[in-house]
Amino acid sequence: MLLGLLWPDPADPLCPPAIADAARRLLPEVPNSNVGPSGLDLRNALVRFIGDFADWKLASHPSYLQVARGLVAAAHGDEAPVVVDPFAGGGSIPLEALRLDCDAFASDLNPVACFILSVVLEHIPALPPGVADDLRKAGSQILDAVREELADVYPIDPDGAEPIAYVWARTVNCEAPGCGAEIPLIRSFWLCQKPTRWAVRPKFARISPPPPPPP
Repeated sequence: MLLGLLWPDPADPLCPPAIADAARRLLPEVPNSNVGPSGLDLRNALVRFIGDFADWKLASHPSYLQVARGLVAAAHGDEAPVVVDPFAGGGSIPLEALRLDCDAFASDLNPVACFILSVVLEHIPALPPGVADDLRKAGSQILDAVREELADVYPIDPDGAEPIAYVWARTVNCEAPGCGAEIPLIRSFWLCQKPTRWAVRPKFARISPPPPPPP
């Protein structure tokens, strides 16, 4: 979205020639560029680049980042464009603007969102490059400690499987004659459907009805 806003349309007759020249020079640095001779061909190549760059697998690819930053610089010269997001929330738009070497201004009415914006846009960029590895190491240590502390709460199943979560639900007893089964009130057994599909496999067992109350 940001690249579509920041780049002029090379098929527009008013588009500066320097931008088209920069696009023809930079786009061949990434796969599937296929830059044709006309301005419309160049527009299609830029649209394909934006679509590929939007893929999470390529979001941090050095070649795609350099091409995107180079085209932003070609479109706006020495003065970096300012991206303003008055309803920034968690800061995804201003964060992507910083990744493209733009200046970003972000705000939000929610104080929690403002705190997240301050951390993401001001404090984290000021940290040294190895902070991500330190964060992963600390997270792994916390995970190991939590697993050890909660081992009694998640006992190993008889078949050796290790439960990783419980699904809690209210239950009702089946009122059919001779049934009395305890039925969970749950809308769906799906836990996740993408990128992989995970679901709870329910196991239904007949339960003996409770004894009749004493006369």
